[in-house]
Amino acid sequence: MRRNGLQDGLSIIDEDHRRVREILDELRPEDPGDFPDRKVVEHLIVEESRHEVAEEIWMWPLARDITHAPGLAARGLNQEFHAKRLLSRLRHLPRRTAEANALLERVQYSLREHMLYEEREILPLIRQGMDEELSAQVGELLTAARSAAPTRPRPYLPAWPGLLRASAPIVGRLDRARDLTRRRGR
Repeated sequence: MRRNGLQDGLSIIDEDHRRVREILDELRPEDPGDFPDRKVVEHLIVEESRHEVAEEIWMWPLARDITHAPGLAARGLNQEFHAKRLLSRLRHLPRRTAEANALLERVQYSLREHMLYEEREILPLIRQGMDEELSAQVGELLTAARSAAPTRPRPYLPAWPGLLRASAPIVGRLDRARDLTRRRGR
């Protein structure tokens, strides 16, 4: 949703979830034993990596502040850590193997469960606690964080907002330079 030309923060997350679900649907094989297209797998890794960093920087601290329930945010961050570990492993596996397909199924399940958790448990609580001005500010911050974020999962980079605000743009630039030299995502 747009207000005064700015996109609402949670609609950005909703849009990211929609985009990730579309990619996950593309990964479903038509026949058992089919292997997904490498470009689609790479697209998923890029989109999900950027999305999670933006959430870790802005959404989860906001969720803790608004809900006053740090356990909800901790559960979500744990799910994200698990998903990033799976995505990182997937990046390094040969694509046309049974192991890669099994891991991809785990990734798909993990991401779908995580998005449902956010949409059912977290986002409604944040929506209740945000006014229009804060929502617009969060929208700007999420957009900036997402555009500067790394394009590869970094499961062992702590999800500390201050550290990520400082390091994500640097690591993101390095990833995008690497992507250009390797023609990744094309």
